[in-house]
Amino acid sequence: MAHRSSVSYPKHFSLHIFDTAHGESPIFSRLTLPTKSKTFTRLSQLCPRKILPLYHGELKVVSLGNTKDTDFLGLEFRCCYPIFFKNAEESSVEPSLEKIEVFTEEARNAGEAMCVKSLQPLGMNRCHQMIASMSKLCEMARSHPGILLTMIKQYLHENKEVCLYTYYGVVLRESDNVQEIKEHLSTLLGTSHQRALQREGMALTIGLVATRQLHITCAVLEEFILGKTPILKIDQHLEDIHWKWASSTVLLCCGHEASRTTDNILSLADSIGSQITWHSQRSHWKLIEQEPRDTLCTSACQDAMLAVAGLSKLKPPLEVKEKSEFLHPCFQSVLPLPLVESPEKHSSLMTNPPSIQVLYKQTMHTLDQVLQGFLFKTPSPGEVQYILEQMVAWMDSELPHERQRAVKSSTALLKFVVEQFRPKSQMKFTRMGYLVGMFGMFCNDPNEDTRVLAMDGVFYLYTILLQQKGHSLEADTKLKEKRKMQLFQHPNKASILDNMTSLGNSFQIVKAFADHFEVSQLNELMMTMVDGLKKNSFSQARTAAQMLSVIFKCYGTQLTEVADIGKKIYLQLSLIESIAVKKAALKAISLLVQHHTQELVFTFLEFSVLMNRDAVDLWRAMGSNPQVCPKVLHFLLKKLENRPSLTELSKLEGTYSESLAAMNTLYEIIFAPEYKNALKKVFPQLFFAMVTQIHYMFEFNKQDEDHYAYFKGDFTSVHTTKLSPQSTSVEAVKSLFSKNGFWQEFAYLELQDAWIQLATPISFCQGVSMLSRAMVDYDCPYIPGIMCHSMKMSRNEEERQRIVAMIFFTEFLRSPLGSRMVTHREVLNRLRKGIKDPCVMVRVISFHGFSNVAYSLEKGSLLQGQLLAFLNALYDPKEKVVLASLYSLTNVLYQIDKRDLIPLCVDVALSLRPFFDDDRAIIRSNSIYVFGSLVGRMESKDSPQLKDQVCRSLIPLLFHFMDQEEDVVKKAKFAFFRCASFLQWAELEKLFHRIAWEEGLRALHSIWKCFMENMFHKMDLFLSQALSYTRSKQWNIRIAAVLYIGHTVDLLPHEVSRVLDEPGMLLLYETFAQLEEDQEKFIQHMAAAHISSLKRLVHLP
Repeated sequence: MAHRSSVSYPKHFSLHIFDTAHGESPIFSRLTLPTKSKTFTRLSQLCPRKILPLYHGELKVVSLGNTKDTDFLGLEFRCCYPIFFKNAEESSVEPSLEKIEVFTEEARNAGEAMCVKSLQPLGMNRCHQMIASMSKLCEMARSHPGILLTMIKQYLHENKEVCLYTYYGVVLRESDNVQEIKEHLSTLLGTSHQRALQREGMALTIGLVATRQLHITCAVLEEFILGKTPILKIDQHLEDIHWKWASSTVLLCCGHEASRTTDNILSLADSIGSQITWHSQRSHWKLIEQEPRDTLCTSACQDAMLAVAGLSKLKPPLEVKEKSEFLHPCFQSVLPLPLVESPEKHSSLMTNPPSIQVLYKQTMHTLDQVLQGFLFKTPSPGEVQYILEQMVAWMDSELPHERQRAVKSSTALLKFVVEQFRPKSQMKFTRMGYLVGMFGMFCNDPNEDTRVLAMDGVFYLYTILLQQKGHSLEADTKLKEKRKMQLFQHPNKASILDNMTSLGNSFQIVKAFADHFEVSQLNELMMTMVDGLKKNSFSQARTAAQMLSVIFKCYGTQLTEVADIGKKIYLQLSLIESIAVKKAALKAISLLVQHHTQELVFTFLEFSVLMNRDAVDLWRAMGSNPQVCPKVLHFLLKKLENRPSLTELSKLEGTYSESLAAMNTLYEIIFAPEYKNALKKVFPQLFFAMVTQIHYMFEFNKQDEDHYAYFKGDFTSVHTTKLSPQSTSVEAVKSLFSKNGFWQEFAYLELQDAWIQLATPISFCQGVSMLSRAMVDYDCPYIPGIMCHSMKMSRNEEERQRIVAMIFFTEFLRSPLGSRMVTHREVLNRLRKGIKDPCVMVRVISFHGFSNVAYSLEKGSLLQGQLLAFLNALYDPKEKVVLASLYSLTNVLYQIDKRDLIPLCVDVALSLRPFFDDDRAIIRSNSIYVFGSLVGRMESKDSPQLKDQVCRSLIPLLFHFMDQEEDVVKKAKFAFFRCASFLQWAELEKLFHRIAWEEGLRALHSIWKCFMENMFHKMDLFLSQALSYTRSKQWNIRIAAVLYIGHTVDLLPHEVSRVLDEPGMLLLYETFAQLEEDQEKFIQHMAAAHISSLKRLVHLP
């Protein structure tokens, strides 16, 4: 028996009977010749030599069809060949191994036998004629094959019977003319491929010729594949179906070649395998792709997959791309099929509907067989991993039944690996971490079947891992337990599986595998979970986050490339749709940062140059652990203080960005409640670093700076320059005050526009001084800490550090909290060193600091005398003298002790109040500011006389909120707030917000409410003051007065009638009557609107 290929090519039924689909019935299907019959024995003894004389010419036999018995002889001629091959098959005659003489002898014998049996009723004369014809044909095959081939080719076009294909192949095989063989085979392949009989016949011819002319047949097939035959010259709309037929022919031809030339096929195995692979793609793969996706009513998809799976076993094996092109249509045709109920509706209309459930199971089983078939030839872990990776897209499907099918097929493949390749226990799955993560994410799937299948998959992976690590006994034990469990059904299969494998939740899965994993595998598992955060399925994404938490918590110290981990998690945050999953992912980060604080802080700074919501959430998550918060702040401060010069930045790109990113991050952290307690501990260092950062930003935006503006003592003028790019740094400093409960210091600075001065290079030192003075005035508890840090920074090499440190040091000497930190001797030593500093600014600040060192009686008396002299100078007719006096008063009020100021505070207040309404805006502005400073210095002192003056100043200050000069408005707001604080009004913080951020009439109305709530008992005084302002030269002030009186009369009529007598109310009425004729239309309108209320108040008709 000849050796066959590993792939069996079942013979088409047309080899045994003719195609009944076209109305043909079997011909002589029952005609058999017993080998022991006399007829057979007699005919078989005839030799070709005895028949030879019957052949008298070459072309006379060809004209046999011209006789009157042509039809009958033609029929008999067609019948002799199937009879011969039927008997040849039964007697194990293999035509491919016989010579043409033997073949023709058998053909002649079969023909004679057929004639004897079938023609006997017609007479022996007709029988002898048939035998003569057969003999002549057999002789022609030996002596004149060309003529015979032409005749057979012509006859094939008309009849196309299998017997002629066989005879055609045997004759061609014996030919030595290569060109003749190629022409005939090419012509044969160029005929129709539509019927299965034709395709089988062509394959039979090619196979017979290949037994002697293998290289020629391979060349002809290759030429046919490349499109050099007439098969491609058909119409475009018929090309697909014709290629389908032609591809089937090629596959059959390759099969016949392989099965009939087993000894010589190895040299051309690559070529034939390529032909098979290519045409399987054109035929069966195409068939699979064209299967309907919405129904399954036939087994066509199964048959196609099995055919391709069988072809894939040929050598050479399929390339990776070819495998992918095969697996994709298989998955596309099987996995997305609808649920069983839907196809059953389609099949209900069929005559003989199949069992859809059985068909579904068979199709899924076929898919599993196909996947497992890939492993027979290449049973490697890489092959398993490749197939499973192709399945990932379907495991991520949004449809539950698609996910379940993909998980089921993947689990079945792993089970097959465990059971079939167990002897190869050293199989190394290089991507074990990826596989564990892929299956682990389905262990919490909402569908119980999917959940159980995924847990099965995890179990088989764990078994493989145990075998890899040499724990075969433990693996065998678990497999036995698994088989026992499968012997019975349990209503809660997932629970049973949990108890059996101890792999029922995220923690158990990670612990079981990670204990055996290498570092690379652990990193791979972790990266798989990071990728899983963006899954569309909520359960998968949540499970991925949970598994990440377990990895970071239990194995965080073993992880490498933490920076890449952090970057990838950050990039995933923007892709996570579920808020719950994002919170779980951030929780995982909080666990990882415990082990790798520095690496993650430096990594996340890269994403903090331009902060977004995800970056803020990331930093908040890092601070959720109270033990990690101080570390995070420490590393951020370290980066913030790493401020290279411009020269260094040109060599070290990116360092500036790190410092800026640290500032942005710290600014956001100030608002995060997670860092609240940690910020208090590092407040001195953080505050100092932020203030210094502002100065550092100036170096990138050089401007003409007048450092000595600080020593002019001009704290009354405000630079109106808009905030520069370093506004973020300034906002960070502001936030330190506002978010830590220092709202009074914040109000002090806000109402004086200290932030603008701080953000401007020319007034930076003045702004820092105002920061320190605000903290001194309100006894900030962080003064000792900032002073200690300033003393340490005063020895720093950076000039900007020494400047800021010396300002804080000298200003805090005025505070009892600061002065107790150092001895008098140490202060003098530091100031002496300061006046020798290389930086001129440090030297000047040090000189200025000597005025704050010590207090003595002589100094107090001297300042009192200066104060009186400056008050007298206020009445000088020269404006410059008045301004100089106001500037000097500001400095004296700053340096004089409160005890020395008490006797003179009322005189100062009385001297300043008349200048509130001065015609000169600069005089109004500075006098109001000095008055506010005076009230601020005396805030904690109980002085009834000063309190009366403060009350009498409220209405003028309030009305100057509407002043024409913006600087006067700002100074009036500052002084008004200091007065309210001095009088201890309720809800001062709310008042500050209204003063600071409301303007115009709206501010006047909202502040009026606070005014009345706290100073209702002074209504008569305020109404009389307001009445005098109705005659102000500024129409804005007149409007403020009218609005105040109108609001009071309209909203508090009964209270007004109680505090004013009749002449007073009549005076109000007459004043408003005159205002109806004011030059300003708005004042006329307001007066007219309130005149009716005044009429009712004075009882006028």
